[in-house]
Amino acid sequence: MTTNLTDQLKRAKRALREYKQHRESNDFYEEQSDFNPSPRTALGIRAHSINKLISRHTQQSGTLVNYLRALGYVREQIIAARFVLNTKGKKKYEAYVKSTLAELPQRFKALGDHHLLIITSAAAIPFRRSASKDHEEITHMLCLITDCILQYRYKGEDSRYREYADTIAQGVDSDHIPPMIASLIMVEVSSLVNSAVFTGVFPYRDTGLTCEEFARYRDPENFEEEETHETYDVEMAFPVEGIAQQSLWYGLHEEIDDFIISLAGGLLYGRSIS
Repeated sequence: MTTNLTDQLKRAKRALREYKQHRESNDFYEEQSDFNPSPRTALGIRAHSINKLISRHTQQSGTLVNYLRALGYVREQIIAARFVLNTKGKKKYEAYVKSTLAELPQRFKALGDHHLLIITSAAAIPFRRSASKDHEEITHMLCLITDCILQYRYKGEDSRYREYADTIAQGVDSDHIPPMIASLIMVEVSSLVNSAVFTGVFPYRDTGLTCEEFARYRDPENFEEEETHETYDVEMAFPVEGIAQQSLWYGLHEEIDDFIISLAGGLLYGRSIS
């Protein structure tokens, strides 16, 4: 397991522990207030733009939930196809993949063309001459699906939203997140948690992957094989960490990251999911 994933796991557990210790404290988070920043300031203009994006996602929540569910379904089918390859051989495996691919348009006909193309492309596992090469393709597709789940909200959105969030994050004091920014994050993370719980689809749960496989996929040039060759399920990275990484704000500022992890962890803890 990579050092990066180990650190993320420790960080997520620490944030959740802090939430459990302080969830009844009135000063743990700024109390959520109405979103009303001045539209005349640079901060306000950017915040309003992000708020419109989140509002649009709220209006499209049904579509996004269906897309997330479809990604989870494709992942399940790829894992099932691997089982068929292992137990029934290559011919049955190829038939299973073709059958899955053929039924996706009808099963998820409510999705738009863009999302449907993504899930059908992810299910279209290339067939190779040997079972070992087929296994490599399966692993690659499972990694691709995990990335799609992590990015299901914002992939394809205008990059300026991330730039706006970055600009705002750089101005955050290490001991204080402005209430209007906290409010935006609360709305977004609550929606991410609700979608994950409703669909049962989490980035790092039931992935069919090991941390080693996912780390190699993410950074093949700098990946170093573990000397022990031990394997670990990616879900050891903790469900809350995956949800945090789905946020527009994640990775921009350590204080905001901790806030997102704590909030997501608290919401999951309240639902007895973590």
